[in-house]
Amino acid sequence: MQKALEESEERFRTLVSSMDDIVYTLDTQHRHNGIFGKWAQNYGLTEETFLGKTALEILGEEEGKIHIEMQERCLKGESIVYECSRTLGKDTFYFQTHISPIRNSKGEIIGIVGIGRDITKLKKLELELVKFYQIVEQTPTGVFILEPDERITFVNRSLEKILDVNRNEIVNHKISQIHSKIFPENYFKELINKVEKQGAESIEVNIKTKKSK
Repeated sequence: MQKALEESEERFRTLVSSMDDIVYTLDTQHRHNGIFGKWAQNYGLTEETFLGKTALEILGEEEGKIHIEMQERCLKGESIVYECSRTLGKDTFYFQTHISPIRNSKGEIIGIVGIGRDITKLKKLELELVKFYQIVEQTPTGVFILEPDERITFVNRSLEKILDVNRNEIVNHKISQIHSKIFPENYFKELINKVEKQGAESIEVNIKTKKSK
């Protein structure tokens, strides 16, 4: 029985240690007492960096306080997912952390288990998209996004003004329905197919707005 238990623990350790995420455990005093996964190695860190220490001791007051706050909630019974960042040298890294209480056979909370994941690439892409959205919203040129099924999924403020409509009147509607009297049937479907094959297409149209006579 003991041998089977040891083999099971070794398989678990091998499996978790091969993950790119970090899996860790904490005691009720916020001290790390277990570290698994390749995450630490990827950043030149060792188990000694974490074991026996709290987030405040490892990261400092400014970056460590969010972890202590979330861990306090977890020790009261909550399972929590949160995001945080850490600056290493000139680079800022972003992480998503999921923590849950560890309970004994009596249901008492005796620690915390956490999984941390590096979401830096995803976060930086998200930040770039926010910047792009802000630029598109401020440009004086009307901009819209047309999906392959002909649905308009985005229009900027300038296009709202040009067409004299609220974006809610356009978004998620098919452009062929909106301009069915202007363009022949299947016009936009054929246009989308052409763009997908050639990469770009320019058209010039005159559109009547609500204020047009």
